[in-house]
Amino acid sequence: MHFKMHYFSNSKRIKMKLITRLSLLALLLFSGNLLAVEAGHFYSADFMDSNDAYILMDYTSVHVPSQDKTYYECIVWDTETGHSKLYFYDFSEKRFKAYGDNVQLPSNPLPNSNNDAPEYHMDYTSVHVPSQDKTYYECMVWDAETGASKLYFYSFDTKTFKAYEDNVQLPNNPLPQAGGSSNFMMDYTSVHVPSQDKTYYECMVWNPNSGESKLYYYDYTSKSFVAYAQNVQLPSAPVE
Repeated sequence: MHFKMHYFSNSKRIKMKLITRLSLLALLLFSGNLLAVEAGHFYSADFMDSNDAYILMDYTSVHVPSQDKTYYECIVWDTETGHSKLYFYDFSEKRFKAYGDNVQLPSNPLPNSNNDAPEYHMDYTSVHVPSQDKTYYECMVWDAETGASKLYFYSFDTKTFKAYEDNVQLPNNPLPQAGGSSNFMMDYTSVHVPSQDKTYYECMVWNPNSGESKLYYYDYTSKSFVAYAQNVQLPSAPVE
């Protein structure tokens, strides 16, 4: 099972106190074991109680067949500062714990892009490759105002999150600007196909104001993200 929580516009944002005390519990209702999480501790441990800060989160899970075990992770971040923290569910202690500092994204995952108040968003995902018996972790970070983005991966060699090279990044302007301003959202996903022993990566980019979107995929031939042809795109105005 793999589901995510996304907040698509400023009007849908939920302040820290609400999302940590209510939404986190809702996220965990699917498993009785996970109800051992202490929402109050989660709230107070790492983020300041500021009326100006907006805290969002993205949750993912991945099953490892060789262990017959499912792992649960949640990334929490401040959309104004870009500060984030990645948590995992510890089965021995039966609670969520923050990873060590080395298993965290950089404190400034994107350049400011000459913007005094960037609005950072993140999409975290994981995929297991049975042939390697290995799980890969990636996180897309983007500025909703400029559309600038950066894709990170967890390096097992350095045991840190690192940004992919420039060729494994989305274009700087993944959608045409609408009315001279941009308001980008993204959803990044990956899936492994055992019959091909191959993993596919895709990213949907859209402007929530106009409804315009573009679907990208990672092309192994050109070794870059490219947009699908026009017939493999949503209508320009999918919702009236």
